[in-house]
Amino acid sequence: MDQKGQIFVKQKLSGTDFSRAELKWAKFGKSDLRGCNFDGANCRRADFRGADLTGASFRDARLQKANFQGAVLRDVKFDGARLDGAEFDEDVSAWLLMHGYISNHREQNDPDIAL
Repeated sequence: MDQKGQIFVKQKLSGTDFSRAELKWAKFGKSDLRGCNFDGANCRRADFRGADLTGASFRDARLQKANFQGAVLRDVKFDGARLDGAEFDEDVSAWLLMHGYISNHREQNDPDIAL
């Protein structure tokens, strides 16, 4: 499913299967995404600000530079996800760093990550 740049702002999409979808630059701000499946999806630079992602799964998803600020992330699964440069609220970033989901360094070979 190719949904690059698609705008889903303030939508009720709970339970939607976005697995392996092309969602680069998609906007999901303030949407209801509870229980959605984003496993293996390309969500680089996607905007999830203020979305409710309770119980969502992002296993093996590409989330480089995605924005999750203000999002509800209760019981979200990020196993194997690429989170380089993704933006989270400060307390969430600290938890992800502590559990090894993100690191303090940037990758130089990925054009979506390099400054």
